[in-house]
Amino acid sequence: MRAAGFLAGVWLGIAAAGCGRAVLAQHAASDASLPAPAVAEARKHFTFQGKPIPPFFLADACGGPDAPDLFFADMGGRICAIAVEGLFPRGDGAYVDIKLEDRRSEGGFVWFDFPLFEGHDAGGMGYRFVGTTPSGVTVLEYAAATGGTCTLLGVVFVRFEMETVGVTKGEKRERLIMRLLGEECWGDRVYRDVTLVGNTLRLGPKRTHIPAYRDGMDGARTIDLE
Repeated sequence: MRAAGFLAGVWLGIAAAGCGRAVLAQHAASDASLPAPAVAEARKHFTFQGKPIPPFFLADACGGPDAPDLFFADMGGRICAIAVEGLFPRGDGAYVDIKLEDRRSEGGFVWFDFPLFEGHDAGGMGYRFVGTTPSGVTVLEYAAATGGTCTLLGVVFVRFEMETVGVTKGEKRERLIMRLLGEECWGDRVYRDVTLVGNTLRLGPKRTHIPAYRDGMDGARTIDLE
């Protein structure tokens, strides 16, 4: 009887240890499935270390400031990934020839003044953070003003992830990357309401104050984002 009780205790101990390992493995798998803190922050607030992500990436996504394909290439058609920390001004507060104080908020848009075409003193680009789907697709409204009468509006889709950079053990580190997935443009001075519910992007009817454009206005529609 004593031997049987001893063996039963041993088996119970082994079973308990096995269950414990299984629970730990489940927790480890759960932790591994969680996004990195920088990714989670960007998805939830579109910020990096508590600061709004500067809107300069919009110009980069179209080929870079003064690129000849600006407005003529899809966002991400040439530059498809951006290091988020590299968007932040350093040293004297300058980013190329853009000063940090040029960034401002207008109507919910984070905006920066920047002449997009040679010979124009005005112009700029900005975004409004709409939200992020459960699957990790972040949606932004954007506006791009040429400095003349043209202002292009639409949405751009991005995804955040961590990337290892560096080629030696001492140099290697993780950094936050924003990948450009695509965009949709409504056109010049064409507006529509944009909301995100779960994985569904809801677009209101197009509207404009330009009489010549009114025949081409689409109705409301939805886009299911994966």
